[in-house]
Order: sequence, then C-alpha cells, then structure tokens
Amino acid sequence: MKALTKRIICFIIAIASLTCIALSGCGKTEAHVCESKCPKCGYCLNKDCKDPACELKCPGHKEEKATITSVEVTLAPKTSYYPGEVFDITGLVATAKLSNGKSKTFFDSEFTTWTKKGEQLTKDDDKITVSVPGYDYTFDIEITVALPTDLTMTVDSSALKERYTTEETIDFTVLTVRVATEGYTSILKAEEWKLKKGETEIADKTAVAAKDLGTGEVTLTVEYLPDVKKDIVLTVVEADKIISPSFIEAEDCVYKLSGVDNASESSLLGTETNTLYTAKEKTSMAQIVKDGVISDGKKISNGTSGKGAVSSLGTKQNGRTVYFKFTVKVPQAGNYKIKARAAGTGGGSVRNMFAINVNGAKGSDGKFTFTLNDKDQYMVAGNQLLNYCDEASLNLQEGQKFTAWYNMFFWGMLDIGTFELAKGENVIRIYMPNGFYGNIDYFEVVENDEPEEAKILSMRTGPRVDLSKNALYLNKGEKLTDLVLTPELHPEKYTLLYIRLSSGKEVPVTERMLEGKVDYTKVGEQKVTVVDPVSNEEASFTLIIEEMKEED
Repeated sequence: MKALTKRIICFIIAIASLTCIALSGCGKTEAHVCESKCPKCGYCLNKDCKDPACELKCPGHKEEKATITSVEVTLAPKTSYYPGEVFDITGLVATAKLSNGKSKTFFDSEFTTWTKKGEQLTKDDDKITVSVPGYDYTFDIEITVALPTDLTMTVDSSALKERYTTEETIDFTVLTVRVATEGYTSILKAEEWKLKKGETEIADKTAVAAKDLGTGEVTLTVEYLPDVKKDIVLTVVEADKIISPSFIEAEDCVYKLSGVDNASESSLLGTETNTLYTAKEKTSMAQIVKDGVISDGKKISNGTSGKGAVSSLGTKQNGRTVYFKFTVKVPQAGNYKIKARAAGTGGGSVRNMFAINVNGAKGSDGKFTFTLNDKDQYMVAGNQLLNYCDEASLNLQEGQKFTAWYNMFFWGMLDIGTFELAKGENVIRIYMPNGFYGNIDYFEVVENDEPEEAKILSMRTGPRVDLSKNALYLNKGEKLTDLVLTPELHPEKYTLLYIRLSSGKEVPVTERMLEGKVDYTKVGEQKVTVVDPVSNEEASFTLIIEEMKEED
C-alpha cells in the first residue's frame, strides 16, 4: 500500500514538472503569444524575441505612394490679363490633400508645367491647367483675358528729331508711351512696349541704325498689346540731303583767342586755341514791383538747352578774345543764311559786329579772310516787360524803371549773313572784332529762301521742341506756369514757351497770353492758340492733360 502511494506521488510530481517545462516559453508560464505582429504579413516585428513561435520575422514592406485626391488654390497668381500678355505663375500657392490623409503644400517655384506657358494669351483663353510636380494630377486656374473698354495709348515723340540722316543711330527709348484707363494715365517702361517696322519687331530699341529703316517718311509702330498700338512717323534722308545739325548751341562751340588785347585790338589779330570759353548765363533776374517800387527778385531760366547762353561779350569784357567755330553739313552747294538766337540789353544795331569766315578761306598773306555782316538790323532787347505787361496796374512811382540787363526773357533771330557753302561739310568761324553787347544762345544755318512763319517753341525739357509738330503733355493739377518759379510780385508769369514771330523775334508765352485759353481741369487734348499782343501774330499748339495713376 505504501509502495502504491509512493508511485502515485512520483507520477503526480512528474506530470507537474512536464507542465512547468511546457509553460516556460518566452519567460512566461503559459503558451507564447506574439504581441508585435505585422498588420500586413502577420510575422513578428520584434527582432529581439527568440521564441520559436516568433521565429518568422517581418521582412519589412515598401510604403505605397499616396495619391492626390484634391487640390485647393490657397493663394492665386495674377488672373486678369490683356490679350497678348503671358500667364505669370508668380504667387501661386496650392495645397493638395493626399490619399493617406495627409496634405502637402506647393509653391510657385515648384511648378514647371502648365498650358499656354510662354505663349501670348487671347480673348478665348479662360483657364490655365497646371500639373502638380511629382504627381499624376492637374488642376485649373480660371483667368480673364480682355481689354478695358476705355483703354487708350498715346506716344510722345517730341524727344526725337524730325529728320535723321542715314549716318545716324536712333535711341527710341526716349519715346514717352502712355496708357490710360478709367481716367488714369500710366507711363510705360521701355521694356513694356515693342517697336515694330511692319510686322517685324526691332529687338534693340536703344540703337537703331537709321539707314536700316529706309529713306523718306518711315512709319514705325509702337505696340503695347496686339490690339493697342500707335504709329509714329519720322523722316530719314541720305546724309547729304539735309542741313545737319539743325542748330548749334553757342556754348558748345566758343573758344578763346590768344595774343589779343580785348581793350584795344581786333579779334581778327588773335590766334585760335581749343580752350572753351565758359562765361554764360542760363538765368536772368526777374525783378519785382511792390507799392510802385521796383527791386530785385530772383533769377529764373531764360535759355534753351539749360546750359545757358554765351555772355560777357562786350569790348570791355571778352568779345574780342573769343571766337565761334562749328561744322555744318548742307545737301548741295549754294547760298545759305547763318542766324543766331540772341538778345541784348538794348535794341541797338548789330551791323559789322560779326566777322565770318567759311571753310578757312585765306588771303594772299596766308591769314583768314572775313566778311562783316553789313545788314542793317537791330538786336531784340531782352527786357521788354513794359511792352507786354499791364504797366498801368503797376502804379510805378516817378523815376521807377526796370533795369536794362535784368528781365531778359525776350529773344530774336539775327541774320548774320548769306554765304555760299559747298556741298557736304563746311567749317564756319565767327569773330567779333567790335565785341557784342548781348547774349548768344545758338546758331542756325538755313536755306536762303526758307520762309518764316509764326510757331510755338518749347524750352521746357532742355533743347527746343517745335510745338507746331509735337504735342505738349501736362499732368492734371499742374499749370504751364508751374515749371518756372516766377516771383509772386513780378509783372508776368513765364512758361518756357516762346512764340517765334515771322520777324524772328521770340516772345515768351506768359500766363496773361493764356488766360481763358487753357482748361487745366480737362483731361485730354485741347488746341491752344497764342497771340502776341504787340504784333498780333498768332500760333497754336496741342496740349494734352493727363491724370496720372500712382505707382502701386
């Protein structure tokens, strides 16, 4: 009995031991259950688990790329265009929703492909289709392509010359191109418009060889957009067909003489140098009147180029110690007039004041030969205020008068003489053996039978502009008198416009002459007629008033 009991106890112990061994896997006391199963393949993800039940490990799986389910444009690029413009993707920001629940943002620099890329847009284009980089997905951006119904364009070509020779190069970026819409005007940058001859675009607008344009009247097109363009016309002639240059600034061609005593000797005895003479005046004192008393005011502009007129030429100054020398081309041999724009402190005779030599002509003694201008003519007095202002309203006290060498805003064209010139280049020398009591602004060489007629000249932008052939532009809110800061108590208000009369006299166009003739509130074009109150001659010009759009 005891032996049976012992056997039973040993059997129970053996079974218990086997049970403990069976339950000892992964350090557990029960069957191993993997807690790191891969959801895709079901194998163990725990590389440190050594249990036989986890012997098969997950090999890893390559993640499939998410796809785009939708795109939202969070920041739009420019969407309104004129026909002819090119779609600009700058500024675009788009957010894509992905199939994995995530989102991704794309910026303008990341997009490389879209419809109409680099192409001019037309009125038929209403959307641009953009490809998302790295994904097989596109989205649309709606656009509008249309011209404003009131869009207009003007081209101010006054900075160009009327005629060019085939030897010249033309810079067309001096054109002022304006576009107006909704009552506002903007000036285009040179790169914003095209220059075309026919249908061919001129790539470099800064240096166009005149000879490449052809000769005669040449029509060119300034194009902002295919449907917004304007023609300009200029004349190109063979270099030997016109007088060139059309005028010569006196201050650019006046030099000093050596070996001559200004006080007693004639300039004809001097020796030429290449040293420029620099005495010049570009302003004149504008006197004021207060309580009938005249006093000094301030200096204001009175020349053409802005560089001034040659001055201090009297016998007691420098007249005998300087000379003028310039070259002019004429189309054919014949007689030509030499003229000078000048003004003096008085209206005295200029007979025998100029000695002219053409093409270095010399006498038997080997010296230059000169011809004196013997025409009996009188210089225009630069100060003619009492002839033009309302003298009665000044209530001048007894003995009060304007100073002769102040208020010199009146000019005249002197006929220096008629001379036979050779075809092509001619060198002109002008000496002043008796001095010259005035200022000289520029010289002109014209055909001997050229007719004279009244016209308006503008000196507002430097060199003169003939307003009989060019329009004058003004911003709304400005007045023609604003450019010249005339003292408040000066009898007149100036504009830097002149009316050149048939006599050659140039009268400043003043505020008084413009009264009731200019509507400064009217945007657009208006014709202005100016009448010289002394001679009653008149001339007209076109004024265009614009309302400028402020830059963003």
